[in-house]
Amino acid sequence: MIVKVLNIPVRYKGETHPSGQLFEMEDEHFDKNIVKKATAEEEEEAMAKYSRAADRSGKPVEPEKEEVKTNVAVDIEKKEAAVEAEDYKTVSRSKLEGIKNDDLKAYLNKNEIKYANDAEKKDLINLILGE
Repeated sequence: MIVKVLNIPVRYKGETHPSGQLFEMEDEHFDKNIVKKATAEEEEEAMAKYSRAADRSGKPVEPEKEEVKTNVAVDIEKKEAAVEAEDYKTVSRSKLEGIKNDDLKAYLNKNEIKYANDAEKKDLINLILGE
């Protein structure tokens, strides 16, 4: 049967399907809490997109899937962007003391500066400031 993903991405047969995507699912795996049976109209629309994406040989080609990012991946990207945006070497010690240890470690990692796993904030700051 053709189903439509409801609110959260669904991993089925090794593929992740984002919210709103249609895909084929075996009847015995159907779970109304995560997918709904696609309407005839939704199936027709999906088949039209599928057909338009056919290559020159006439063989249908799956449309590209949207990249689904988890909250963790988004948080990591935000932290990396914050680290890249600021050079902590030019920041005062007092301001560095207000920055989370994870962000200080991310800066050290980005700049390939080694530190002990059990390093305290003052140790991380000293490494950043070259003290």
